[in-house]
Amino acid sequence: MKPSAMKPLTISGFITAILLIALSIYVVEDLPAFGDENSPVNKYVKLFNVDADGLVESLNAGILPLQIKIKIEDMGFNKEENYPTLEEGNYRIEWSEKGSFEGGRLSEGGWDVLINEGEIFYNEPIRYYFIFK
Repeated sequence: MKPSAMKPLTISGFITAILLIALSIYVVEDLPAFGDENSPVNKYVKLFNVDADGLVESLNAGILPLQIKIKIEDMGFNKEENYPTLEEGNYRIEWSEKGSFEGGRLSEGGWDVLINEGEIFYNEPIRYYFIFK
């Protein structure tokens, strides 16, 4: 081979390598720092407050109270917006003594609302909501 025929290939390889390095640096810089409590992965969104009178017994019995269902659906978390439904038999409620891991800290206890999405390959309930006392 002639050296002149290899030169365009070497230059294009060098340019490709530079672009891949730049892309890698861009992606790595966009990742949140480990343990950053304000990163989207670790942050939780407080949806609403509800008067808890009489709701604790329902949650302990594994029933999502109507007041909470209505508030969740009023905020747009419904079937029309492609969120899983809160129909009876589609969810499970479990008490969590330690609470949830938020921003690198364990919170006080509460209830996990696990929803079965009915996926074909991953048919496990997924935690969508955490209800504090």
